[in-house]
Amino acid sequence: MTDTAAAVEFLQRVYGPTTTAPVFISSLPNAEARGRQSGERHVLSRDSALIKRFVQKWNKEDRGVYFCVSTLKPSTGAYNSRSPRCKATVSEIALLHADIDLKSVELGLDEIVAQLAALQLPPSVEVHSGNGVHAYWLLTKSGDLPLRTAFSMWSVARFAPTAPRITHGAR
Repeated sequence: MTDTAAAVEFLQRVYGPTTTAPVFISSLPNAEARGRQSGERHVLSRDSALIKRFVQKWNKEDRGVYFCVSTLKPSTGAYNSRSPRCKATVSEIALLHADIDLKSVELGLDEIVAQLAALQLPPSVEVHSGNGVHAYWLLTKSGDLPLRTAFSMWSVARFAPTAPRITHGAR
């Protein structure tokens, strides 16, 4: 389980300087606990105290706490019967990310971390998830990279054997 204060500080670091829209935080039951635990619970907010209370309540055994990598439009709260996380509800993009699962790659954790560090643009933040690495490239302002450049940054990591050999800044 994650330290609540560290989780809130992480979200403030990622979203605080570059965004203004609400952050979506959710708690889901782990696969083996789906019959014993209630379904998804979530909060859509920028209020650190509210997010802290949510994490304290829902970050427990048999559950995981997650965040949406983009902020969502404030009106997203109206989505009650289905997931509010879709392209239509994205408000701001504050980061690029890669979720590298050890079960999906042939490299070990140390080699993945070394390759990330050797990139021309290494990640701003790395989180060891227990099953791999989450790499985050924090943007200096919300949405300041075009999609093509974002894809180029991702592809140079070359974790997938068929990743195109595109370098940062390619047009």
